[in-house]
Amino acid sequence: MESFYLFEAGSSKTTLADCSTEGVLKIDLPGVNPNRSVEEFKAALQRVFHPKNDKPVFFYGSGLASHENKAIIISLFDQWNIKSIEVFDDLLGAARALYSDEAGIMAILGTGGISAYYNGRSIVERRGGYGFLIDDLGGGYELGKVIIAAWLNNDLNSDLAHRIQEYFGVKKEEFTSWYYQRKNLKLVSDLVPLIADYKETKETRELLLTYFKRFMHKNILPLVEKHNMKSIKLSGSIGNAFADLITSVLEAEGLACEEIISFPKDRLIAYHRRKP
Repeated sequence: MESFYLFEAGSSKTTLADCSTEGVLKIDLPGVNPNRSVEEFKAALQRVFHPKNDKPVFFYGSGLASHENKAIIISLFDQWNIKSIEVFDDLLGAARALYSDEAGIMAILGTGGISAYYNGRSIVERRGGYGFLIDDLGGGYELGKVIIAAWLNNDLNSDLAHRIQEYFGVKKEEFTSWYYQRKNLKLVSDLVPLIADYKETKETRELLLTYFKRFMHKNILPLVEKHNMKSIKLSGSIGNAFADLITSVLEAEGLACEEIISFPKDRLIAYHRRKP
């Protein structure tokens, strides 16, 4: 297939790829997750999306495991009378990007964290990824919370503690009441790239290794043992930023990390180009 529209949507940003025989035109849009308001994304979509009705739409995004949420996304395109639109959750998108039509175990470590077994066609089993109110272990938001707790408990070195205070612009003693007035999830998850600069310091390295061990024992090992596999693949910004630490955690359990990609978009474009 040569011509189609592909959307890769996250909670903070969406990329629209207009694919044709002439190449790929990419447009950035606001993030969208049907578990929250879709109005900002809807308004931006109406401004910039001018589809040819014979071109199909493939939409991948977070929060799209249920039929109800997929229907919300489909309804955003009602005004254009598009001939074909298919909506998939981001887990299947990452699996297709990593494995194409082969079977394997994979995980997304981005804003949230989730793992799954993919049989080459569909997601057969998944673990974790239940959102910030229940369990998103492995992702940036949960890791951000761990880092903040360590900062508040004086468990980090002074240089990193100073940088965290600068990042938030508030003193440690005032942080809790300040944050609960805002409840800004992105503010917490966006703290993680700062931590990557300190991943070799003793306190931070131990914190990160403990965090990724928890994710592996809770969400990876049960799948590995059940499906008798010795390697996995990863997608997401957290997996990429801490690849060396994650690899060492896996190797300690006799597992290999075959590949880590930051974003699946380009591979998904290639995946759909191969399909009739």
